Amino acid sequence: VIISGTRTGVAPTMAVLEELKKHSLGPILLGSGLTAQNAEDYFTRVDGAIVGTFFKKDGKIANPIDRQRVEELVRKIKGKEKQSIS
Repeated sequence: VIISGTRTGVAPTMAVLEELKKHSLGPILLGSGLTAQNAEDYFTRVDGAIVGTFFKKDGKIANPIDRQRVEELVRKIKGKEKQSIS
């Protein structure tokens, strides 16, 4: 299941994400809104993410990809993958 916010670049609320997790039988991907600022909160709660807008210069979809923004997000999520709980 891919969960997104209300528009491009906007993350879903944590309440909506947690409700989906209660009912989902499969993996959950964050489809929008992942940023370096919220990466630790979201990335540990989902199985993966689709990132587009955050990687663009100034967060504007029409701009080219900004290598520094990519590197910043990678640093934030490295080692933060969701852990299986047994």
